[in-house]
Amino acid sequence: MVSPNHLGFGFWFFSTLANIFSPFGFTRNHIQSALFTEHLKLFASVHIPREELEEWAIRHEFYFQTQTELLEIDWPENRKIHSYIYRDAWQKKQLVGAKETSFVPLWLSQDQLHIAYEHLPHVLEHEMVHVISKRFGNIVLNGSWNMVLVEGLAEAITQNTSAHSTLDQLVAVRQEYPSEEEISSLFGLFGFYTQSSGLSYTVAGSFVKYLIDHYPIDLIKESYKKSRLSEGYPLINQLVDQWHDRLENEKVLTDSLDRRRSEQLFGYESIWEQDGPRNYNHPAAILDQWAYHWARSDTSSALELLANTFQALPKEPRYRISWFEHALELQKPELVLKHRLFTDSSLVAKRLIRDAYAMSGLWAQAHEVNEELFVSTDNPSFFQDSLMWAKYISLRYTTHIPSNEEFLGFPDELIDVLVFEFWDRPLGLDPNGEEVLSNAILKWLDKQFTRPIPSTDLYAFSNALIIFERSLARLSEDQIDRIVKDIENHPYLSKESPRKQYLLRVQKLKDWIQFRKTYSSTNA
Repeated sequence: MVSPNHLGFGFWFFSTLANIFSPFGFTRNHIQSALFTEHLKLFASVHIPREELEEWAIRHEFYFQTQTELLEIDWPENRKIHSYIYRDAWQKKQLVGAKETSFVPLWLSQDQLHIAYEHLPHVLEHEMVHVISKRFGNIVLNGSWNMVLVEGLAEAITQNTSAHSTLDQLVAVRQEYPSEEEISSLFGLFGFYTQSSGLSYTVAGSFVKYLIDHYPIDLIKESYKKSRLSEGYPLINQLVDQWHDRLENEKVLTDSLDRRRSEQLFGYESIWEQDGPRNYNHPAAILDQWAYHWARSDTSSALELLANTFQALPKEPRYRISWFEHALELQKPELVLKHRLFTDSSLVAKRLIRDAYAMSGLWAQAHEVNEELFVSTDNPSFFQDSLMWAKYISLRYTTHIPSNEEFLGFPDELIDVLVFEFWDRPLGLDPNGEEVLSNAILKWLDKQFTRPIPSTDLYAFSNALIIFERSLARLSEDQIDRIVKDIENHPYLSKESPRKQYLLRVQKLKDWIQFRKTYSSTNA
């Protein structure tokens, strides 16, 4: 029901008030753009390009199909889901009162999703589960009063908690598994909220996934409606023992990557322990306000805020590094150089100081800092040429995609920078740059999936999968098919014990590719 900030019941009431004071008809009029498919009415901000909306509409349909099939839902004919896609989190806050939080108002008879555009890749699949599960929800809420079943079902179906680990592995890697008492407590009225959010969501997802995999799907649907486990299941102690057996089998597949993510998740506080309303003088709020001005192309307000806030930021490197980066994005390297001696010697800070020198044309100083950064590693070739270095600066700190003529002269290392900076740019936002971006992404993907990835680079394969999936609309069917074959033959998947989560992600990716092909041909 609620993502990415999981606020549960409290947010239901809050959203109801938002609906009273900002009816969704009013909201729809303010975001204006509309697109209809077989099961969807998508209402979106006019600031989101049409090509991008069309791709996300197909994605809605894909999640709809896979989830209704898994949950064995007979969807009513002509029943449409209304999906509201906001320009960004700030517009969403203005219109419905919730900024970072995506939500599904279960209590309304009309099926709805409310998501800020930048959150779509992370939450759409999860929120669609909440919409689909309304078909077997209780008569009062169209959902379940039991948050273990509500969020556990969404987590179990999507398996998106970690790009590298399954839910079972994240739980199995712990020294002790959640006991029968802990699971029983989670199913209590407030048990879901008193545990750490990592434990609540991850454990609930793993446990519900076990129920889905080993028992008839109707039992989880009945449990969801009644807000308690169905009597068709064995007793809770037997279920927990069976689940523990499964975790034990998964434990042998875990490694340090699973442990790292598990420790991070299980360390999150419960919602009762988290801070209350944020202080808007907080440094994070200052940077958020800067981001708002930047998103609205109000560079004068962004610059004024930036120039007056450096001293207000704490000396923690993360805040001042963000400040440095924003100054360079505003093409104000002198602001960075003015404060370059602050007490942070991190590599990130040094890179930004180096780039400030280069942006100012102070090449000797820029080279000096750069030599410090690459004492023990190879220096990218574009740093050996001031013209290419200037192109790197443009890629990093402006929104301009280079011309095709410029691109043809790029070394591979500069193509990497281009892809990393622009791969998630909305379709249709820059028609003149689409050819260059498509060619750069294709060349980069070919390299990623055909070369051995160093064992020290744990995230390279995973990141390449993400970029490939988000770039499908920029590639031809032949190019996509070729890359899929490269992925299937990649050492990460063909070795004796490939990561289970990678196998699951690749299979979901192939299903999505096939759905896009079928959907496109059907609707051509």
